[in-house]
Amino acid sequence: MPRKKDRSNRGNTYGVGVDRVELRCASSGSSRAPFSSERDRNPLSPVKVLLSIAGSDPSGCSGIAADIKVAQALGFHLSFAITSITVQNSAAVLMATPVTGQQLLGQLKAISAQFPLAAVKIGMVASAEIAEVIADWLGTQPRMPVVYDPVLRASSGGWLYDSTSCEILSKKLLPCCDLITPNFFEAAFLLETPIDQVRENTAQAGRALLQLMKGSTDEENSGRAVLITGGDEEGALVRDYLFYDGMFAEVTGQKVFTENTRGTGCALSTAIACHLVSTSDVLLAVTQSRRYVEETLMNSRINNISTIGAGPLLHQKIVN
Repeated sequence: MPRKKDRSNRGNTYGVGVDRVELRCASSGSSRAPFSSERDRNPLSPVKVLLSIAGSDPSGCSGIAADIKVAQALGFHLSFAITSITVQNSAAVLMATPVTGQQLLGQLKAISAQFPLAAVKIGMVASAEIAEVIADWLGTQPRMPVVYDPVLRASSGGWLYDSTSCEILSKKLLPCCDLITPNFFEAAFLLETPIDQVRENTAQAGRALLQLMKGSTDEENSGRAVLITGGDEEGALVRDYLFYDGMFAEVTGQKVFTENTRGTGCALSTAIACHLVSTSDVLLAVTQSRRYVEETLMNSRINNISTIGAGPLLHQKIVN
């Protein structure tokens, strides 16, 4: 499975269109549905609340800024807890300063005290301390979809996570998540294995990630899911690989060729979290989210507003 680019070195292509879904069944891991749609503590309100736990991006292209745009477009109110203050643009990450564990926990407690949360999306974790705080806090919350996009590097290549703390992510945070969306580089990091092994045997990598998410429980995969994203591969097609509930689905689509790709991973994972509030069908949530990101990419293709590096996705409708 050749792949020449990872998220840290995105070029001028990205694709998420859905042309074909190939579903393969393995031995069923768990009969329990991965998510329940009965999780809103205020059924009289049509607006659901999504919590994003992620880093800031002053350019407005990724992180919390991107999550807000997606949530609003899909009809959600988004509350957020910032994990790191970054100084970056599309050319470089100049600084990334994690908040303290106490600061993050204070944000999480304040938000959950006010809002009935429907789902949680996790992005930039920044440090082992942050990962532990998130995991411990999630253990105090009612069950709801938790989607984790394991952002390790910015599009410009700068590290956004303490690369020496992989064990904390694997042992504490992953077991708290229902669905994770690593690209090939991130999957290799989490598995502590060469990226070529993930490219050559993606199915084995997906099963290994599911095993990490299982943690120390005796259940099989407990309805958890792994989406290994292939949007950075070269070629006219993009292939994502979804592993869940004893099944493997390869979701294939045409690429959208554009230089404006910053925030695609954030947008995809946030959209999936939103869609999982209304459906327990993981494959449906993934395909709906890919179509949403494809629309924003098409919108961005003809509206380049960045003078350096990759431009942002444009989620709003363009009015002439």
